[in-house]
Amino acid sequence: MDYMVLLYQDPATFNMTDAERNAEYAEYGTFTEKIRTDGTFVDGSPVDPAGSRLVRVVGGKTEVMNGQLPTRKEALVGYYKLKGKNADDVAKLVATIPAARKGFIEILPEIDM
Repeated sequence: MDYMVLLYQDPATFNMTDAERNAEYAEYGTFTEKIRTDGTFVDGSPVDPAGSRLVRVVGGKTEVMNGQLPTRKEALVGYYKLKGKNADDVAKLVATIPAARKGFIEILPEIDM
């Protein structure tokens, strides 16, 4: 089964020294290489939370807001699409990446359509 794994991080943790940022990028690189090698990786990318937009239609009128959900402290910073036997196995796997320590990770099973 495929799972969307959404990575959320508290923006307060974005302020890092170059050495800290490089160490964090290296952790993501190691994780990504591991899941590429073992065949778990399907897709993934970091995203820019500053560039997000929210779109909805209310009463037939389209509303576009800059930014992510205002009720959430954490920002969406990236995603992976992974293959897994079940959500518990995926949770164990992704618990090793920085977003798990600096925010949270949401795991969503995909529905075949």
